[in-house]
Amino acid sequence: MLSVAGSPPTSAFGGVEAMGDVVNTVRVMEHISADVVARMVASWRTGDADGVADGLIALRAAHGGDEVVAVRAASRTVLRGCAVMMLTLASVRGTRSLVRVRLCDPAGREVDPQHGSASLRSLFAALVATVDGDQAAAEATLERVFDSVSAAERNVLLLTLLAWTAALVDACERHRLPRPRWLAGAAAGRDPVLRRPRLRSVPAGVR
Repeated sequence: MLSVAGSPPTSAFGGVEAMGDVVNTVRVMEHISADVVARMVASWRTGDADGVADGLIALRAAHGGDEVVAVRAASRTVLRGCAVMMLTLASVRGTRSLVRVRLCDPAGREVDPQHGSASLRSLFAALVATVDGDQAAAEATLERVFDSVSAAERNVLLLTLLAWTAALVDACERHRLPRPRWLAGAAAGRDPVLRRPRLRSVPAGVR
């Protein structure tokens, strides 16, 4: 075994290659998640419930049928995208300005984050940590919330993140600001053929 401080251990010349394969696999999976999530955001913005459902199925398939891993990977991607867009919106008025975030229930009523469900508060805390650049805290918070909820609730949390993302994309478009490259295909209403009736209920979102 050959090990150099600060570098991964190698064995029989295969360790480095194996480590590279793992890293490349993770990058490929993140790319797949981002692509699927972008299509889900586009579906959300046009009220295409079937497109959102198809996205959940595609995420599971991309991660070998492991729904827990799929939803967590997608949630990490979405959180990073939301954080980038929030910082971009803040930059319009200067680095010291505040971005006001409102959490809303399915009926569109504003919800105080302190009075929301434990999972919603944790999701919001993970978003704030991501915005602050504290990825370790964001990851730890996501792990806790996903370990404490059911499979159905995990999907609801991801849908909540999609609603936040769609709202932030809307805000960036209104201000003619860029959004993350992987969300470039998440424009809404560009092709009338893709339009379907809007979703009747919307999970907690950002407005």
